[in-house]
Amino acid sequence: ANAYITDGFNLNQYAMDFDSSAAIAYLTNPALHYKAAPLPMGARRAVSSGGTNVVLFAGATPAQKAAATTFINFLISVPSTIAWAEHTGYLPVRQSALTNPAWMAYIGTHPNQAVAPEQVRFAYFTPRLAAMNSAIQEVTSQVGDMLEGSQTVAQTLHNMAQAVNESLG
Repeated sequence: ANAYITDGFNLNQYAMDFDSSAAIAYLTNPALHYKAAPLPMGARRAVSSGGTNVVLFAGATPAQKAAATTFINFLISVPSTIAWAEHTGYLPVRQSALTNPAWMAYIGTHPNQAVAPEQVRFAYFTPRLAAMNSAIQEVTSQVGDMLEGSQTVAQTLHNMAQAVNESLG
């Protein structure tokens, strides 16, 4: 199975890839030439969002809470969030980072990284269902299998619907 469509795109096996901005970090083929673009629009613009969570547990000791607060403040500082975005493809987590001279210089030389932040105003969160992440991974895997030619479009759509329906239980 193809866990990541980016793999085939990175090897020039596919002409395009619908993916997260974080996938840019995995596009390492120097012969790959691509341009990031906003998601196509249907009746209205809608961009799913995701990412990694940072939490502070209520049951932590006062010392742990103080240390965690210091660390979280470091992570969300403008210099840190810009460095994180530059190295991972994820978005900066502060609006102020997007107008910072360091970020502006970076996207000046990495214009593909400027596309996702422009779409934040159309973002929504996917439903919080226990099995949704596995369903999304299965859908991606099914598309990859179809693109590599190991199953038909009809079988892919059937498998994808089945995976999502199972997650909705």
